[in-house]
Amino acid sequence: MIWQPLKDDVSALEVQLSASVRALVAAHPAGGPEAPAWQSVLLDDGRSLQLRLAASPQIRTKFGLRAVITYAVTGQAVIGAEGFACQGEAVLDLKTRAFLDVQCTLAPLGVVEAV
Repeated sequence: MIWQPLKDDVSALEVQLSASVRALVAAHPAGGPEAPAWQSVLLDDGRSLQLRLAASPQIRTKFGLRAVITYAVTGQAVIGAEGFACQGEAVLDLKTRAFLDVQCTLAPLGVVEAV
C-alpha cells in the first residue's frame, strides 16, 4: 500500500464524529450503554455538537490479514437546531486494539427541540 493524500477535505464534524466513536468503543469494548447520555462538543468552527451514540460488537472476522471485531454504531446528533440520525461502524484489530477503520454518516432529520 502506498500513502496517498486525502481526496476530500475532512470537516471538523467528521473528525469529531470519528473521535467520539473511537472513545465510545475504547470505553465500552463489550458494547455501549443501553441509554447513552448526550455528549456536548464545541466544534472548531464554533458550532455546538450534541451527540448520543451507542456501539454494539458484531461478528469477529478478518480485515485483510488481521483478525478484527466490527462494532455497529447508531445514535443521534444535533447541531444548532438541526437533528441527524447517525449510523456507522468501527473496525478494531483484536491483537493490537488499533482502529483500522471508523466511518459514520449523518442523515438529516430536520429541526428538533433542544436536548
